[in-house]
Amino acid sequence: MSVHVQYRIYDLPWTAGEEAERRFRRILRNAFVVYLLVALVMGRLVAESGIPTAMWPMPPQEIIYALAGTTVVTRRELVAFTWLRNFDERYADAAIMHQLTGLRLAAELPGGKHAMHLALAVAAVVGIVGGMWALLHLYSTYGLASAITRQWPAKDVATMPWRFLQGLLDKPRALDLARVNGMAAGGLVMALLVFLRGRYASFPLHPIGYAVSANWAMQEQWFPFLVSWALKLAVVGQVAFLGALAAGLHLGGLTGAGWVVSGVTAVYFGWYFWCLATWPTDPAPVPAAPSAAGEGAA
Repeated sequence: MSVHVQYRIYDLPWTAGEEAERRFRRILRNAFVVYLLVALVMGRLVAESGIPTAMWPMPPQEIIYALAGTTVVTRRELVAFTWLRNFDERYADAAIMHQLTGLRLAAELPGGKHAMHLALAVAAVVGIVGGMWALLHLYSTYGLASAITRQWPAKDVATMPWRFLQGLLDKPRALDLARVNGMAAGGLVMALLVFLRGRYASFPLHPIGYAVSANWAMQEQWFPFLVSWALKLAVVGQVAFLGALAAGLHLGGLTGAGWVVSGVTAVYFGWYFWCLATWPTDPAPVPAAPSAAGEGAA
């Protein structure tokens, strides 16, 4: 009994010995370090891009599994990580995301911090109460298990981590080269966009836009961002976009609009990048010829 008390500092039920508990605490500490880094990046993305929320495509434990495989952790540790899945995958409840957004808005609003504090307080109360009422109203009206109720989040959120765990237990993973290569390719694309954005002041593609393009929030709100982005371009780009959208909707509905807008956008940006690559630069200054008076004095 004394040995049990000595090594079980936190009395973790899934550790079977002193060495196992120390090992799990090291793994858990590393996972939380990754979580804090991911939360910081997500908060910066939300504050810079303006999207209301974000969902990280790979939770911290998924990054560990991709880089080292699931064989580095035991079955009990996989179960322990599963309990963390619901809060380290969806970062809507991460305080840093809302803090950074509030700091940015407070610096830009005419009223300053006091107006932002009041707005956030009202939004917090209205958002929490309104969100809870909306969910309970829909579930009580249509039924939680009915076909008309959306699968996410009513049904899938509670079972998703455990279905994922079952897949890991049935088929343990090794080093996931596909995901590692994907992360490396994404890093290279991001580095290229950062370079082009810093090299050319008029470069239209923001690196943060690429980072959030595959995010869950953009799946729901891509069209307002597309319209606002298109309206910021030159008159030629606006006319081309709206004309392609109208023609596509007339010819083939949403599918036709998608194809026509994509084609016109590709042509427009091809022309844009060609103009950017062939943009004339200022010639080097030619030194002035010496004056006649200067020659006589010499």
